[in-house]
Amino acid sequence: MTVAAFATLEEFAASPYSEDDEDQPIGMTDKRLVRASDDIRELLIVAEFDTDADGKPADADVREAIRDATCAQAAWGVLTGDASGAGAAAGPISLGPLSLGSRSTASTQSEIAAGRFSPEAVRRLRTAGLIPNEPLHG
Repeated sequence: MTVAAFATLEEFAASPYSEDDEDQPIGMTDKRLVRASDDIRELLIVAEFDTDADGKPADADVREAIRDATCAQAAWGVLTGDASGAGAAAGPISLGPLSLGSRSTASTQSEIAAGRFSPEAVRRLRTAGLIPNEPLHG
């Protein structure tokens, strides 16, 4: 089953997330947009909005918010080098006196997952009223 992305390559290129902090283009692929769309679907698991016959948001503002969040999430994956979120779930690493990462450990899966999502994507979905205005890990 092919899962459709919430954003196209053309929409990503036109988004404010298409360049890094040095104004260099971020290399994007359809596969990265599909993966980012899956992440956004996870954030929207309890969101309520009308959809059209193709399963896309019927409301233009909702569609725009989800598209923008997808672009932000895709860029986040490229810029952090962790498109799969595996690094966010890895936790701290220690070797003798050297310690990398946080000393605290996440007590729930949602706390681990919270590090996987682009802050811009979460903010876009929150301001559109699609996810609660509270910490994802709270």
